[in-house]
Amino acid sequence: ITTDIKDSSVLAGIKGYDEVWNYDLSVTHGENELEYGVANSLNTSLGPDSQTSFDAGSLEYQTTVVNADASRLVDTGVFYSEMNFAMGAEYRHESYEITAGEESSYIQGTFGPGGAVSADGSLGAAGSQVFPGFTPESAGKNSRHNYSLYVDLEADVFEQWNVAVAGRFEDYSDFGSTFNWKLSNRVTVTDEFALRASVSTGFRAPSLQQQHFTAISTVFVDSVPVETGTFAPSSDVAQALGSPGLDAEESVNYSAGFTWSPSADF
Repeated sequence: ITTDIKDSSVLAGIKGYDEVWNYDLSVTHGENELEYGVANSLNTSLGPDSQTSFDAGSLEYQTTVVNADASRLVDTGVFYSEMNFAMGAEYRHESYEITAGEESSYIQGTFGPGGAVSADGSLGAAGSQVFPGFTPESAGKNSRHNYSLYVDLEADVFEQWNVAVAGRFEDYSDFGSTFNWKLSNRVTVTDEFALRASVSTGFRAPSLQQQHFTAISTVFVDSVPVETGTFAPSSDVAQALGSPGLDAEESVNYSAGFTWSPSADF
């Protein structure tokens, strides 16, 4: 099995500070393509006319992210320190494509395992040996997009107690909307020792690869062709076998710890 991997990304942005706000605007695009090949092999079912190297297809993923952030200090007159106020918005578009290999990398020919049509009519394995190419049934392109908004507040409520609160709303074209939050505290016990703790919620939508990867090939069982492979969780085949499809992951996270700096060198 040979692979040719192409990976590229580009980022453009601008950030700065005016009289009140810090700002950061950016656009990022990245893509990765994995081309599969098979060398020093053959498609047994094509007999002596089989080629010995194959283009077995490719996988390609692309993502584009547009992000805008802004932050400033606000004197509320209530807390010990000024409050840091931050907000932002983000848009992300993703696509995932499976491209079929050349026909000879996956087709079923007429020759048997021994290189000729056998007496019992059995046929050689379909496709290039060691790695059959992606079939047209496996091929396809899928995409999704989502946007999010967030707000973050942080201040020293008292001289020795820092509190930060953040919230993020996100809406996926394939998994709906979600709201997640985080609360963290830092208590300065002495100049050298402090306690920290936080609690937050999390959300992760399954990737396009997890949702849509498909690799189907034909194998022969007692001379009967059988379709076998890895099927997308939401496909008709997977659902007929009992797959409920994929759902998003949700979590609640807790952390606690301390920081200790007994000297300037430690």
